[in-house]
Amino acid sequence: MSFINEDFLLYSKTAKVLFNNFAKDAPIFDWHCHLPPEQIANDHHFSNITELWLGGDHYKWRLMRLAGVDEKYITHEGSPKDKFLAYCQVMPQCCGNPVYHWSHLELKRFFNIDEELNAKNGELLWEKCNARIQEADFSARQLMLRSNVRYVCTSDDPADSLEHHQKLASDSAFPIKVFPAFRPDKYLNLTLAGFKEQLERLGTAAGVCIDSYENLVKALKLRIEYFHQNGARHSDHGWDVVRFVTASPAELNIILEKAITGQAISLEECAQWRSSLMLELAREYCKHHWVMQIHIGALRSINTRMLALHGRDCGYDCSGDTPYLNQLAMFLDTLESEGNLTDTVLFSLSPNDDLALNNLAGCFPGDAHRAKVQLGPAWWLNDHIDGMRRQLTSFANSGVLATFIGMVTDSRSFLSYPRFEYFRRILCNFVGEMIDRSEFTSDLDAAGEIIRNICYNNAYAKYFGNMPR
Repeated sequence: MSFINEDFLLYSKTAKVLFNNFAKDAPIFDWHCHLPPEQIANDHHFSNITELWLGGDHYKWRLMRLAGVDEKYITHEGSPKDKFLAYCQVMPQCCGNPVYHWSHLELKRFFNIDEELNAKNGELLWEKCNARIQEADFSARQLMLRSNVRYVCTSDDPADSLEHHQKLASDSAFPIKVFPAFRPDKYLNLTLAGFKEQLERLGTAAGVCIDSYENLVKALKLRIEYFHQNGARHSDHGWDVVRFVTASPAELNIILEKAITGQAISLEECAQWRSSLMLELAREYCKHHWVMQIHIGALRSINTRMLALHGRDCGYDCSGDTPYLNQLAMFLDTLESEGNLTDTVLFSLSPNDDLALNNLAGCFPGDAHRAKVQLGPAWWLNDHIDGMRRQLTSFANSGVLATFIGMVTDSRSFLSYPRFEYFRRILCNFVGEMIDRSEFTSDLDAAGEIIRNICYNNAYAKYFGNMPR
């Protein structure tokens, strides 16, 4: 039998009441994820548990490497069965890691399997999971429907055609709304391989010859309008190291020419480019009443040997510690002073930044708006028990917890929705502890309303209230 039971992570009667009465059955609004729209549109059926569970999941790959599993059984030529068995063998070593909890929640919620993942059970679980996957109701869409998902926002390049979103929007038989989110990172980072080719792709999509900074801005604005027409109401940015240093259009044209011709670009020029382009984009988001997400503090693909072997997004990232708050404050204040600061969600991969970011967000409360700028949920390497509790504590200590817009999967996997349950249990235990210590009202209906709003209503009805219904 698995350790997952009705009281998992709920350590008091109060926490259990809050979870069961207010959080458990709340719908899901996954406003930041990386699900492939094509797989949703085509209602993809998975061939086996390895494709569904381990394919593209660098959380799991990272654990397997740390436990000494050969890369053959992670991303290379090992058979699907051998990869799954290797994962089962690793799981008992991962006490305290959220992936251990998520994996068992996924087994129980999607497969109705109440067994622990280990080497002894591996063969049996392989057979049971694959038998279930072959059934007609185990497709991408069905997994979402069974999870009580109502809204999903994917992450999409500005040059994308959005054909799969269009197919979904025209399918009245599928009740879940799937919207694109504008992710322009490839145009903000001049040093990425293939930058010139990416500009050409964007130019083709927008019908603009991108031979200048001004034309790049024009192309991006046209694509923002296109995304808006296709249901997008927010954007997303990986601003790993925030330096706010603007430049003139003439200087930016020189920088662009260097990038296109393969010349060396200084760190100062990279900062000028990103800062200037972020301002242009943010102004356009405000005009369209979009939400702007900013993800900060990731050191990406820092193992260059592994980057050469496996490429990006394969589990070789970590949190950075570069000071940035004064730079981010200048960026937000520039927009605010112009009247162009749109609703903004701030994430940091550094576990030390939650309180400072929440304090910064409090300086831009908006007019007649609840938490216009706010701290996002515990992100990526922080979405474990301690990270979520730390984030909730920071939000409560220096903000208004009742305005928090809750959890996201930030995932490429259709089995990731139990992460919402995981967060909701931690949230209910967090609030329940305050009630039991006489630090908050004993009116459970009032506390439960806060819980329910954080789980769904704040994002659905308030923060993303302008999304097509």
